Amino acid sequence: MLSSLLPWRQANLPADQAIALVVPNDERPCGLGVDAEMLLLVLPDSLAPLLPDLGASTFFDYNRDSDDLLSRQTLMALTTTSTWVEVDAWAISFCPSVEVGRFYVGLVAGGRFVLALHDYGSEDMDVFLGGLQGACGSSGPNYRPWRYWSEEELEAAARGERPPATSCWTEPSRRVLCHAVRVS
Repeated sequence: MLSSLLPWRQANLPADQAIALVVPNDERPCGLGVDAEMLLLVLPDSLAPLLPDLGASTFFDYNRDSDDLLSRQTLMALTTTSTWVEVDAWAISFCPSVEVGRFYVGLVAGGRFVLALHDYGSEDMDVFLGGLQGACGSSGPNYRPWRYWSEEELEAAARGERPPATSCWTEPSRRVLCHAVRVS
């Protein structure tokens, strides 16, 4: 499966896009000792030097509004100081085990593979999943723009006059969005 995804990603996706897929329990490598799905990210070759840093990163979940303010998506990002690898939380059915409190993320780029263990412990996993659920509660099909923006702000955004977004974190110089794929 992986051998067919690598050339497909390179031939069909721009350099700022990647593939995300969930590896179900019955298809993940034996001996990992985690009763939960594994998330596999097939990244652009240029990210190969960043794989160790991305593997050591914990997921940062946040919401991003569209330019016209009519939609909002929840993203889970693995981050370095300059690059964020983002997965749309609504597009992928990734379900870490709360009971076990840990999961694996496989990162593939440029002929390299890093398998990262994310060991949260059950309380930290509750915090992670609670934050993700909270973010999803105001995005995707749950997003109602008129709850957050005035009519004047929505009209200005429709005309392309939206002021630059402000955030409480430093924006990365590069974002790589992972598209969810289902393998059957």
